[in-house]
Amino acid sequence: MTVKRHLTPPPIVRALGQFLEEEVKSPEPSVHKLAAQVKKLRQENIELRDRNAELGVELAELRNNFDTLSRSSCARSSVHS
Repeated sequence: MTVKRHLTPPPIVRALGQFLEEEVKSPEPSVHKLAAQVKKLRQENIELRDRNAELGVELAELRNNFDTLSRSSCARSSVHS
């Protein structure tokens, strides 16, 4: 008894040039599209970094205002005691 170790390939049912056209129309991005996407992402990264810095300054101001308010309310309560 012999055992086949491989399967025979399925028959080709398409026209010969059809496979080449599919390779040309592949949905994979080109180098130029990838470069444009990288440039766009870098710009977006810069904008987000700037926004993050602005929010950091705003947070520092809020903490400072809260600390000032806390100290003034503690000072008032000790004066009234």
